[in-house]
Amino acid sequence: MGDVGIVGAPWNMARGRWQHWVAATSVVAALALVAVTLLGLWRWANHDRAEVVDQPVVVYTSNAACTMMRQTVHRLMPPSDATVQQRVKAIRAQNDAVELMLQQIRRVGLERVNNDLPMPAWLGDWESLVNAREAYAAALAKRASRPLSLKVPLDEEGQSIVSRMNDVGLDCSVPAELLSN
Repeated sequence: MGDVGIVGAPWNMARGRWQHWVAATSVVAALALVAVTLLGLWRWANHDRAEVVDQPVVVYTSNAACTMMRQTVHRLMPPSDATVQQRVKAIRAQNDAVELMLQQIRRVGLERVNNDLPMPAWLGDWESLVNAREAYAAALAKRASRPLSLKVPLDEEGQSIVSRMNDVGLDCSVPAELLSN
């Protein structure tokens, strides 16, 4: 029996080395798979999703500025029996509140804002709405009557920009006061 153990020893050693090599290779392959998976998850979690604003400082600043704007716009809403001049003054004061919001957001830095899609288009939509409201206020002041209506700008597909503005992942829906006459 002693001879069998001696003759089989090299085979057992080769088998042991083979098993060790397979185990080590399996561990390295598993670690590589975990690393690649984590890297992929990290890249996915930190990429710029073009349909939503997702940079934390831009989101926080936009939401805070928007909250202030909404409060101001609501406070400045003229009563239903307001004169034309009161209505025009209120429209322009509300527009100033929107412009202040846009300035506060842009203070986080042009590069940061422009690199967080869809932020540039969203800011442009707010400016388009302010321009439309100013045109409405100017027309209202000239006519001195109220049969005019505000024409909310449309997107490339002919839809109101408001739905696009409300759908960028921010807590900043367009206040109804900015859309009423």
